[in-house]
Amino acid sequence: YSKSIVNFLIREYDKFLGGEHPNNIFHIEHILPQKMTLEWKKHFSEEDHKKYVHTFANLIPLTQKLNIKASNKTFENKKTEIKENAFFKTTRQLFDKYKEWNIESLEERSNILANWALNQWKL
Repeated sequence: YSKSIVNFLIREYDKFLGGEHPNNIFHIEHILPQKMTLEWKKHFSEEDHKKYVHTFANLIPLTQKLNIKASNKTFENKKTEIKENAFFKTTRQLFDKYKEWNIESLEERSNILANWALNQWKL
């Protein structure tokens, strides 16, 4: 998350999906938030949180306005508030695909993103 390549990867993945980009400015939303709440603790242990919170699979692009709205809310609340208003195709697709955000969802998305990156930048 703290590496500058993250913005590049998120932008490139959204372009790959056919997303539109009138400018390159976006905010990064952590689906599993950086600060755990009691609701999130039902699905992720402290160890799980440390392992997954800053992974590529847990990050989506949002406008500043939607990023502020998302904050530490539950996945269900984020989905309700963001899905219909999300500018980025990556974000819309994620909320369409997953009914809940848990370790299995994160690992599945991680595999999808890893396969995409390996095909995108073959050695």
